Amino acid sequence: MANIAHETENQLPVTKSIYYFSGTGNSYYVAKTIADSIGAVLKPIVSLKKGDVIEADILCFIFPVYDFKPPKKVTEIVENLSKISANYTIAIGTYGVALSSTLNYFKKSLNQKGVILSRGYGIKLPHNAVGSIGFTDEENYTRILRADKKICDIVGNIQARTVGDIEKTSIFENMTILKQFPHIIKLLFILLFKGPKSLEFTVTGDCISCYQCKKICPVNNIEWVNGKPDFGKDCTGCFACLQWCPKSAIRIGKYGFKGICMKHYHHPKVKAVDLIMDSSRE
Repeated sequence: MANIAHETENQLPVTKSIYYFSGTGNSYYVAKTIADSIGAVLKPIVSLKKGDVIEADILCFIFPVYDFKPPKKVTEIVENLSKISANYTIAIGTYGVALSSTLNYFKKSLNQKGVILSRGYGIKLPHNAVGSIGFTDEENYTRILRADKKICDIVGNIQARTVGDIEKTSIFENMTILKQFPHIIKLLFILLFKGPKSLEFTVTGDCISCYQCKKICPVNNIEWVNGKPDFGKDCTGCFACLQWCPKSAIRIGKYGFKGICMKHYHHPKVKAVDLIMDSSRE
């Protein structure tokens, strides 16, 4: 049961700060909607550098769930900050299959910095990775509508500063993962018989050298070599490069979307320019 927070003893700046990590727009959309609703400053979490300090009255972290955990880049950035101070802190994980214990993993990273997580939420949105071909457009539309309702509820809780549960689910939440099994088996088959290199990013002749993949990569993992993107070793698996390519010129190995059991998706209310303009590229 939620309680109302009364943490007024710390004289922190009366700012509301939201830090997000997003590849195909789900987390950005949630972060932007909440920021607009509560009057918060919105920043990409990759804009934070080692040794930085965060001080805010209300602080929110929003990120996708990767393999039932927060993105490694997100936890690394948080754990490398010099100091985090906030009167009220929440975390939101966006996911397509299951939230699992993602927020509890993130809670540990915050605890290392002496921060108490006031509340944690999961928001289910369309899946953007391997296996997403198993979900219909109608299912995805329904998820977006339900997510909007939950965002409204979260905004109310933030404004009331309620303190409560850190949400988690089973990995078998609503048996969503069962739709993934045939596609996961196909992926494992490729890995077993063709090796990991067969699933590295490649570029077809359809590439028009627009630089969009390089600009939108949230971890700066793409360089430009001989007029084409060259993928580094720090990929976080967000699929932004693949999903935002205007010519679908980026593939996983030799496989297009159908071959790797993926559906073309980015949040319908987010444009590539939103992520590029809000991303730090220093």
